[in-house]
Amino acid sequence: STLFPYSTLFRSHHTLRASPGGGRYMWIEGEYVCTYDAEGRITGHYGTQRDVSERRRAATELAASQERLELAISGGDIGVWEYDPVHRTVHYDPAWFARFGYDMTRVPWTQTAWWASVMHPADVAEFGRSFLAHAAGAAPFHRVEHRVRAANGDWIWLLTSGRVSVRGADGRPLRYTGTSVDITERKLLQDRLAASERMASVGTLAAGVGHEIN
Repeated sequence: STLFPYSTLFRSHHTLRASPGGGRYMWIEGEYVCTYDAEGRITGHYGTQRDVSERRRAATELAASQERLELAISGGDIGVWEYDPVHRTVHYDPAWFARFGYDMTRVPWTQTAWWASVMHPADVAEFGRSFLAHAAGAAPFHRVEHRVRAANGDWIWLLTSGRVSVRGADGRPLRYTGTSVDITERKLLQDRLAASERMASVGTLAAGVGHEIN
């Protein structure tokens, strides 16, 4: 038999797929410790095994989700932001902010007051209501659709979502994190669809009136 110094504690750890039968497989994580006799020879081992299939699935799904998020961010679809309520500053990825066409050296784009100045006036109240509701704990997160004026005067629709990520010892929010997604194309398609449906309704009404006259 193989000899090991008695003072050495030999451990074995593994993760593998095993089949309990029925054609299905599960992930098993095990850890074993060898036992020795007085002369240091291995006499046996003991250990534990546990089913980690759900943990492995969750890790795989998380990795896939993270990959999709990174692809979306790199493709410019999603802007990740962080808001500091103490200093009233917000930070976006500069590459994403470039979509608005502003010269970053000429506008205070990290100041919340500037963002408020370029938000559509009709959206300001709902944006504030959603934000304050989450800050007060009345809503699980801040989520709102709103418009931001680009440098060329166009309005860009955003879906902004976020939540408190850090609170102080007194419970006050110290940091918010979230995302803003450009949904301008979706909103334009919705407007076109609504206009098409209105035209169809008018056409149906006109046809009905004509039939009655005839």
